[in-house]
Amino acid sequence: MRKGYAAPWTLGEQLQSGWFGSADGPTYAYWKRVCEISLDGTLLRDTHPLRRTPSLHEVRYSQKFGEAMIAARALARLDAGGIAIATGGERPNERPDLRAWIGGVEIGIEVGEVHPSAPATNAAIELSIALKELADSDPALRPHHAYLHIGRSPGRGGSDATPPKIRRRLITIVREILASGCYRGWLSDRIQLVQQWPGTALGYSLYVGPLPHAPAGYIKFDDSACSFDPRGLVSLALRMIARKRASAESYTGAIPLWLILGLTDERGVYTESLQWLAKQAVNIAPFNRVIAHDGMTFTTYDRGGVAA
Repeated sequence: MRKGYAAPWTLGEQLQSGWFGSADGPTYAYWKRVCEISLDGTLLRDTHPLRRTPSLHEVRYSQKFGEAMIAARALARLDAGGIAIATGGERPNERPDLRAWIGGVEIGIEVGEVHPSAPATNAAIELSIALKELADSDPALRPHHAYLHIGRSPGRGGSDATPPKIRRRLITIVREILASGCYRGWLSDRIQLVQQWPGTALGYSLYVGPLPHAPAGYIKFDDSACSFDPRGLVSLALRMIARKRASAESYTGAIPLWLILGLTDERGVYTESLQWLAKQAVNIAPFNRVIAHDGMTFTTYDRGGVAA
């Protein structure tokens, strides 16, 4: 599998810790099925997720592990046992992305991710990681609780990623406020910083004070909600299906070929998007099956192009 940084916990440990809900809930039951899938010879329950960076606060999977999880979460919904996925190890599969065995039958799997706000989401995650690592590294900051809210307007080309200079400036401000030791609650109800950068406008609010549910040194970062039309993800998904179909025409081999799309945009409204997608008639050849999902809601196309 491609380079990634192993998390210090396994998916099975996350499951048992309550990360996916109580043991009698549907989310737990679903993730238990996911954990019974084999990835490169190891059950997912015993697998340490590969992440994009070595930070303990990293929440993003590495590219290849992320592709495998998008596939595993779709295959876990099938009424089949003994499901296995292979990435190709040190020489990863690319045409198609993955191989899988379902009930002993081999299939090829191409994976796609529909995530148009990825630049902004990555900027938010990177800022969150930086702030949490700041608290980890500075004992003076650990007793504090901080909640940071960022509001933004789209930048050039539809990207609203936080420019690095603004991110560094914000971290400096947070450090100065927390290290002062005399700041509690909202400063004059709110401390607000608005900075202009080419194509991007950003406003920040910071709260520091007691949060009964959070451990000492807790820092939470959030970005503002965006307006969203669920049909927007549908058009992107349809275009991705068309691109993947064109690429798959050159694949060789006699095994059945599936396409699995993950609708992973954190600013999306997944259920509505999948409902809109299910209404579309789609030509999926040369794929034998196309599955689009957000992890809990699924739309499946078989040959004929009508969603099942």
